[in-house]
Amino acid sequence: MSRRHNSHIIEVSDAHISEDVLAKPAYQVSKPDLKKLLAQSQYKSENQGIYIAKYSSHHENDDTYDAIGTYDDYLDQSMNDYLKHFDNTREAAKKHFHQEMTVRYFIDEYIALLHRKFENHQDPDSLVMITAYEKEID
Repeated sequence: MSRRHNSHIIEVSDAHISEDVLAKPAYQVSKPDLKKLLAQSQYKSENQGIYIAKYSSHHENDDTYDAIGTYDDYLDQSMNDYLKHFDNTREAAKKHFHQEMTVRYFIDEYIALLHRKFENHQDPDSLVMITAYEKEID
């Protein structure tokens, strides 16, 4: 994989998606296939046993969080939600970059939003990854 346009995002590199597919206009790929590509960048065997919690549910006394679901279930729902906004994402890409949205851009944008959800705890409803014992994963 070349190191062009955001291919530094490790999830894209690790997904082993061909350059031909990544360069393809995203509107030429079915939504079920786009979801499979998003999933390919995220679902890993090490996701097993990972749960999510709202950052705001932290308990200072024992340094735990209140789990709200599994990470894989969250990924599935967030991918469905992201695909619902396909047309908005496509229009934003055209407006800001004056070109058609590629599959790479669509995947990169999803990964960026996912990272923001778990890394920017100033956002309302930000999340943390936790173990089954409700301890944060470093």
